[in-house]
This record gives sequence, structure tokens and C-alpha cells, in this order.
Amino acid sequence: MNIRKTNRNIDIRIKIEPTKGIPTRFLAPAALPEPLVDMLIKQ
Repeated sequence: MNIRKTNRNIDIRIKIEPTKGIPTRFLAPAALPEPLVDMLIKQ
């Protein structure tokens, strides 16, 4: 379970980094918490 969660986080990061102009919530899974989304956008 932990391994699967880690892989998902890496996958999200890979999708977000090259497309910073696109709102993260369109790329990330719906289950991603809003505070984490905000953190990734401001990173």
C-alpha cells in the first residue's frame, strides 16, 4: 500500500512539473487533498 502511494505521488509530480501553467487539479487524481495541491502549485 505504501509503495503504491509513493508511486502515485511520483507520477503526479512528473505530470505537474512540465505543465505548471495548467491547474493541478485537472492533472491530479480527485482524491488528492487540496492543501497538497496548493503546495505543489506554489513549489
